[in-house]
Parts: sequence; structure tokens; C-alpha cells
Amino acid sequence: MPINKTEFSKKRIYQVDTNAGLIFQDLNQIAEIDKWAEKEQQKFVLILVISIVVFFVSFFLLSLNQILGLLCLIISIGVIIFAGINTAYYSSLNVDDLRYQLPKKVLSMLNRDRDGNKNIKLLINFNDPTAKKKPVIECPHPYRNGWKMQIFKDDWLSLEGSFLDGNIFSLNITEIARVSSGWKRGRSGKNKYKSKTKFKGCEISLAIKYRPKKYGTVKILEKDANEAVKLPAYVRSKGVVITDKYVTLNVKVDSKTLDDLYQVITAMFLSLYQILNLAQILAKAKVADSN
Repeated sequence: MPINKTEFSKKRIYQVDTNAGLIFQDLNQIAEIDKWAEKEQQKFVLILVISIVVFFVSFFLLSLNQILGLLCLIISIGVIIFAGINTAYYSSLNVDDLRYQLPKKVLSMLNRDRDGNKNIKLLINFNDPTAKKKPVIECPHPYRNGWKMQIFKDDWLSLEGSFLDGNIFSLNITEIARVSSGWKRGRSGKNKYKSKTKFKGCEISLAIKYRPKKYGTVKILEKDANEAVKLPAYVRSKGVVITDKYVTLNVKVDSKTLDDLYQVITAMFLSLYQILNLAQILAKAKVADSN
């Protein structure tokens, strides 16, 4: 189903429960909209800048030729309004490339071990990480007196589906941003309100709901499970948690490049399946011993 540009520009959220083929079509369309919107936005920003210049020049023209100056003033105001509206509209369609590129790349990898006809649940939030509607923790700045600090947790990706072996995976990514703001005295001696945004990393959570009959011995590996986790050096693991139904791995990544995040996610899947495969081997050995 084609993406409705007007609806997408308002919500900036993509949420579906459908097969991978249709998701790839949608993500490709979002990519096309993004590239088109970026070019249109640049065009209207240029028009906006030129019209603002004409607006100020028109005041000079009023002193030379009142009719010409007034005409330029009226036209420039109309163009400023028109260009401003269009700039805002195309800006709402100009989204972060990573947010459609990463899910597409991860799905391509996962589809090797999936039934392509089975549905995928996917949610991508394209809104800015520090948008007002995003969850936020607010507190005083630790070392800048009078300043405040806001920690935004942007849960921008949720992906859920099943593998051919019957296991169900659930992948979630949260981007963390810190916004520091307050009054600062400038060189002129005047106080100015300053705001600074800093990227503080991504938290990635991967949970696999396994079949107890096949991997029932996985619980006995809980103490040694972390040794099976092999992640890139720039990743901080928060450890593996194993329950009667799920094996879960949570990590923190101080990067948000496409290649880095894809590499981490791939390593997380491989690590959890290494634990499950070892549990399966132990289960078979236990059955063999009992016979």
C-alpha cells in the first residue's frame, strides 16, 4: 500500500504487521520520499533566504521609489510565507536515513532463516530524538549552576518475527540524547540562553522466545552464558538474562552509524543462537545418556 505523504508528514511513524516483501516496498518508497523531500527542502530554503534579502532591500527601495519599494515588500512577504510553509512541509518528510536503512538491512539478513510469507511486526519512529513527545528525564545540571539537563530516551525501532525453527525474536533500539540548557554570559556581558544536544549512545535489546522442548536445558547455562557472547570492542554488554521462555541480551553502543549498528545486531543474534545451540547439544546428550 503506497505511503500517504500527508499522513506520514504529520505522524512520522511507520507501523505495520505484514510480510517482509511489502515492508521492503514501503521502506524503498520512504527512501524515495526522503530523497525527494531533501531536494525540495533545499530549494525552498534558498527561495526563503532570497526573499528575506529582498524584504530588507525593499526598505531601501522605499526611499528611492515608493511604488517599487512597496511592491517588492508585498511580494517578498508573500514569498516568505509560501517558502516557509513549504520548507516546514518538506522538512517533515526529510527523515534520518539510518531509520529506514538499518531495518531494511537487518530484515535482509534475518530473511535467510525465515518463512517470507510470515508476518513481521515493525515500528519505526522517524521523529527527532529530542521531540517534545518523546520520554524525558529532567534534572539539575551536575556542574553548571542554574542549568537543567534533560535525558531523552527515543524508542525508535521495534522489530518482531519468527524463524523457521519456531523461535520468536524481538529487537528494540533506543537512542539516548542529553540536552543541557541555561543562561550563559557572553563576551558582550549580556546573558544568552544556550542549549546543547549531545548523543549519548544507543541501547539495543534482543530477546528470543525459544521452544522449551528443544532448548529446555538452556537454564543451566545461565552462569556461563556471557562467555558465549562475542561483540565488537566498542560495545558494552549488560549481560544475558535467561528465563523459562526467553533468552535476552542488552547492550550499549556509543555509535549510530549504519555499519556499526548492523554489525552489533548481527553479533547479538549469533551470540544468542550459540547459547541455544549449546543447550540443544546438551539436551541431546542428556537423552542419549538416559538411554
